[in-house]
Formats: sequence, C-alpha cells, structure tokens
Amino acid sequence: MRRCANLPEKQKSVYERLIIFGTQGFIGYAVSYVILGGQGIVYLTMFNLYYLILIWTYGVYLFSKNKEQINWKNIFLNPGILSTITGLIIFLLPIRLPHLISSGLETVGKMTIPLSMMMIGILIANVKSKEMILFIKNIYLWKSVLIKLLIIPILLLPFVTLSVPFPPTGNRRPCVRNAFCSNYITLF
Repeated sequence: MRRCANLPEKQKSVYERLIIFGTQGFIGYAVSYVILGGQGIVYLTMFNLYYLILIWTYGVYLFSKNKEQINWKNIFLNPGILSTITGLIIFLLPIRLPHLISSGLETVGKMTIPLSMMMIGILIANVKSKEMILFIKNIYLWKSVLIKLLIIPILLLPFVTLSVPFPPTGNRRPCVRNAFCSNYITLF
C-alpha cells in the first residue's frame, strides 16, 4: 500500500508505520489481565518484547531512510532499544532492585494509562477545527483506519476458533475463546 499511495516520501513512512504498528501497549495490558489473569501479562510481555524491538529498530529506520546515509548506530543504539535490553536483563537475571527504586518504578508504571489518556485528550483539544476538517478529508488516513480496524481483524477472525491450551486457574476455562466470557461474567 505504501507504494500505491500518492503521497510525498516523508508521509509514506508515516503511513507505513500507522499500518504496521499499533498502540496496544498501555490498554493491552489491562485487557490481557482481565481476560487471562497474571498469565496473560506474561504472554503479552513476551509479545511486547519483540514488538518493542521492531518498533525501535524498523520504526526508527522508516523515518530515517529518506536521508542520504542511514546512521545504523542511531537505529540500533537508541533509548528505546537500550531500555528494552536493560529491562530484559533485569527480568532474566536474579537482580533485585532496592525497594525505593522498585516502588518508584511501580508508581510510575501505574500512572502510564491515565497519563496517556490525558495526553491524548490534550492533543485532541489543541487541534484547530480547520485541521480537523483536513484530517477528516484525508483518504489515506481513512484507508489506514479501515485496514487496521476492519480488514486485519477480519483476516485474523479464523484464529479465534482455535483452542489455545492454558492451564486452568481458579474458575477460568482453559481456552481463550471461553476465557473472555467467564471473566466478563465474574467481573461484572
């Protein structure tokens, strides 16, 4: 789709990034915890590890490939990659952070969802009505929304019927398609 888009080269990178990478990080953890419990957080963390590495390498590459010479050091040694690798090392090694640091990081972690929602609200509030009309008329924005929210989920729909074995925990059922129903009933 990137090649078919009649956009300036700089905007093609943004368009490609919009289609490839989602924003599942903050809300995804809450949804995963509700549906699958603590085990869901482990699965989502494993997925996010690869996702973060891709977004901080290929995502950075997308926005730097229009330059004459690509600086590979900036692509592979940026703050996102370094923090992901540091987090992985802390997770895998038997390192215990002091209580003051771990409780501070936990507090910051609990603030990410509300702060991200506030930031989104602030950004939307600062959009002028003329800019909003331009966004609404942007056909490429609508195409990316259609692909991400309709076409890709429809293509992934057959996988919902597959049973994924999870060890039963409490009253949760051992497969993903049944886990949502039982958790929804017990939560609400």
